[in-house]
Amino acid sequence: MKSEKSIDEEVGKVQADFRSIAVRVTLENITSRTKIPKSADVKVLEVLEKGMVLEFQHGHCQKGHQMLLNLTIGIPKGATEEEVIKFSTSAKTIEYGMNEESGAGRAVLDFIQFDGDGWQKILTIFAERQKQIAEFLSGARGY
Repeated sequence: MKSEKSIDEEVGKVQADFRSIAVRVTLENITSRTKIPKSADVKVLEVLEKGMVLEFQHGHCQKGHQMLLNLTIGIPKGATEEEVIKFSTSAKTIEYGMNEESGAGRAVLDFIQFDGDGWQKILTIFAERQKQIAEFLSGARGY
């Protein structure tokens, strides 16, 4: 006889299917020779073709500054495992401003020296994730 799954099992399956991609960032300002404190406070706002938009504590960067960016990305594989990808690059700050609401700094970084194949892999991972989310939402809405 076929048993029905409990709501906890179903919720657990959805949570496992939609575990977030963990992105840990360390950022160092090469120009001013300072590290951005508390990498947990560095937020990835946008992933660009050859760069990123980040938000972090204001006052640690200016337009034109050279930055060293290290990413550690944990991609969910099953309920408890993850694949880890590491990526490092130097970057130039092409735009910098302050978020008036949060008081955090917002920097647009343009990658200078980086592993193109490694970055393409990361772009593919994020694109696939967006596709999965769009498909899920489409199915939930019924169209």
